[in-house]
Amino acid sequence: MEKFILLKALTNSEWDHVDFALLPIETIETHLKKKQILASLNGEVDELVIYEDAVVFYASIEDLPERFTSEDYYKEKPMLVELSDQEIEALSKPDQTIKSGQVKFSKEEVTFTGHGKHTNEEYWCSLHWEHVSEFQNIGSPPLSQEK
Repeated sequence: MEKFILLKALTNSEWDHVDFALLPIETIETHLKKKQILASLNGEVDELVIYEDAVVFYASIEDLPERFTSEDYYKEKPMLVELSDQEIEALSKPDQTIKSGQVKFSKEEVTFTGHGKHTNEEYWCSLHWEHVSEFQNIGSPPLSQEK
């Protein structure tokens, strides 16, 4: 079983659909370290952008096991889910092949963006820093508080 943060996802596509994205829980500490780098720049830079495929986008929330599909599953805030390899394989992805992963760190949130391979349509989701503490230290060693 693997742990993920389930995030509400959106797209600007007129024909494709996306409901959610899964962010592996072990990446939280890495993202927090990058936020610390941004903070250390003392306002000289408002955001930090890196290119990596940090999340995987999925088309239908109905594909998730019933234990995760309550009415408030992730609309108000992200939630922790634990999925087996078989459950992950059963999830449907958008019709479009999503490439060009981008992660943008700002003072308020981290935003994950992908683009359609042939259409350049955008797919995105965000994780607000206020919610990160709920997931910190789950599945990874604690983040060092060194200054």
